[in-house]
Amino acid sequence: MILLKHLLIEAKIYGWTIDEMLEHLKMFEGKTIVFFDTEASGLEPNSMYEQVTQIAAMAVDGSTWKPLGEFNEKIALTAGTQRLLTDPKSPEGRAYMKDYLRWLRKYNKPYLHPRDALKNTHYYDGQSMDTRRDEKTVLIAFEDFLKKWPDVILIAHNAKFDMKMMGARRRLNGLPPLQKYPVFDTVKLARHIFIPLLVSLEQQPWAADMLKQLRAKTKYVSYGADLGKLSAALKIETNWHDALEDVKALAQILGAVIELMNQHRDTDIRGYQGKQAKRFRNFKV
Repeated sequence: MILLKHLLIEAKIYGWTIDEMLEHLKMFEGKTIVFFDTEASGLEPNSMYEQVTQIAAMAVDGSTWKPLGEFNEKIALTAGTQRLLTDPKSPEGRAYMKDYLRWLRKYNKPYLHPRDALKNTHYYDGQSMDTRRDEKTVLIAFEDFLKKWPDVILIAHNAKFDMKMMGARRRLNGLPPLQKYPVFDTVKLARHIFIPLLVSLEQQPWAADMLKQLRAKTKYVSYGADLGKLSAALKIETNWHDALEDVKALAQILGAVIELMNQHRDTDIRGYQGKQAKRFRNFKV
């Protein structure tokens, strides 16, 4: 299983200046940066009824940002997932119902589960299941894709989820842990650097407009850092719920954020950073 402690230190960047963050990002130079994303049938990768349904990635030259290659595989549903969808009395169906009731008691709301999620078009999009490879084969193929490139740094939005998902599914498929790679989580960059930058510059109309796009639906003033809100704020169009489209959008988002940071590298962002750090210290996407 991939240890989360091997993620890069951006989880602690809330005290950094923009200039310090830009210096940190120079680590991409001379490396192969691989933007990647997973789609899954649920949120609990260790359960018998959930699985990875798509893995996509784009390798990019870290010095020139020139695309080097793509990986994109949609995965056939496992026998367990199919039993969940068709037989509520199956072991998967009973396990799901047990988790569903526990979730309902704990959170007083329905669990987001694969019986609903798998009906979405990004799972049933016209591509026959017979043409899709199985989960284990695709996990191995993604590993082979990474091995093609030198000095790889992985980049994902909410990387903790993707790394946990792939680590657990590799283990359950009888595969050894993925080779250790540095992992950069762009959600931390958005929360602790980019959003504080916009708040610090909110007297400027363009920054105020971006913040309006990022505003979260809460009782207090706060801002979301999910890909949908970031792409809207930065006017980047994409087709959501497809891993490859998410990957391409993430590459554009990171490039745009770095450009804005370079333009405003002397801005003092400490005023909002403290609030963000306190709010998200134990927050999970």
